[in-house]
Amino acid sequence: MEEGSAAPNPPSNPFELAGKIGYDFCGDFGKIIFEEFELAFASQMSAQFKGFKDLRVAQNVNLYWDKGYYKSLFCDKFRECLPRGCSIKVTSATQETMFGSINQTGTRLNEPLFYRKDFCFMPELLSFLQTGESFRNKVSDFNEVLERGEVTKTLLKFSNASQELIDKYKNGLDGLYFDGKTLKYYPDTCFIVGTHPVDSTTFTVLDTYGFWSRFHTIQARITDGMARDFATGSMKSFNETDIAELLRINQDIHKSKPVPAEMPSERLLQPIWNQADKYVEATMEKSKWMSYKEIFTQRIKGDVIREINAYRILCPGVSDETVEKWACQRLTHFFDFVVSPIIAPSVAVVRQRTIDSCMKDVLALIKEKPRKREEIQEAMQQQGYSRSMIDRVLELIKAQELNKSNEYGVYKT
Repeated sequence: MEEGSAAPNPPSNPFELAGKIGYDFCGDFGKIIFEEFELAFASQMSAQFKGFKDLRVAQNVNLYWDKGYYKSLFCDKFRECLPRGCSIKVTSATQETMFGSINQTGTRLNEPLFYRKDFCFMPELLSFLQTGESFRNKVSDFNEVLERGEVTKTLLKFSNASQELIDKYKNGLDGLYFDGKTLKYYPDTCFIVGTHPVDSTTFTVLDTYGFWSRFHTIQARITDGMARDFATGSMKSFNETDIAELLRINQDIHKSKPVPAEMPSERLLQPIWNQADKYVEATMEKSKWMSYKEIFTQRIKGDVIREINAYRILCPGVSDETVEKWACQRLTHFFDFVVSPIIAPSVAVVRQRTIDSCMKDVLALIKEKPRKREEIQEAMQQQGYSRSMIDRVLELIKAQELNKSNEYGVYKT
């Protein structure tokens, strides 16, 4: 995020109004956050793209910066802009609470936490994931909800269910199915969460589980100037009149749910992809250890499409030319977290040095003689490198055409 841009013009639509609310409180920092929140709201109101059922329309948002800088306040204030009852705020929950259970007598079904909620705000998601059960298991289970597919849970206590309870839900009641053994539902919740820079080990675990790829992550580098502003209380108050007006507009949009979705045309998207391609090429020149497929992922393409659709919902009648200009101006913020994720300061330098040193050691190993992938992994793990780090280096060796072996699975320089 950048600091110091001019105040936005008087708002002419809910997207601009949301930006004004954030800007009046916290300058560009707040403007970007409230714009992303409003786009996420519009995306959740959207119908599914026709002919593209595998492309999620709702945009989950992850606020990623240091602790103590207004994630909870931003979430609380934006909830005031949403219709009553369509969102929840969660700070902690067990897996049973997340996925539903039954009471001790087996006569009542405790609904899943996210059931029939349009939005869930979790300002400190990592604290939620790291409390109670196994961190890896909880991340894996939470990913099921983020996927928005069928979520099922089988618990031993389900065997205590009464026949009346089974009869009530066995054919599905408002999308909730229960047959006395398994509880099943299809989550339809948009998540706005807050996380913070973590150590490289935790970051890699989350990355391995595909956690980051399920969010559009907005990261901020808290500078000394920003920290001083936060600490000395120079932030302004939120404009309550504007919040009331945005609530009124969002209520009208919510009443129209689902709002028709429009898949952007290839004619509109191609210039955007072309500009993204130029950005990626320039990035690869600066960061030679990153490959094209690592930077320009399918997830990013989906994020761009989702936000274009949301923008059109908030600004009906806008021309393709205006949308193209708007999307191109915002392109780099889709890549920021992929290109340069902020890692906890104590390990940031070590992490980069490890990538470089692992590459150097692997190249030295395969220079001696051709080695199979398994041999390289074993040798490098003995030197203290992680399996994921070694796999990444081997992918870089292939991408940079440093492997001179013609035999599949064998590496040599």
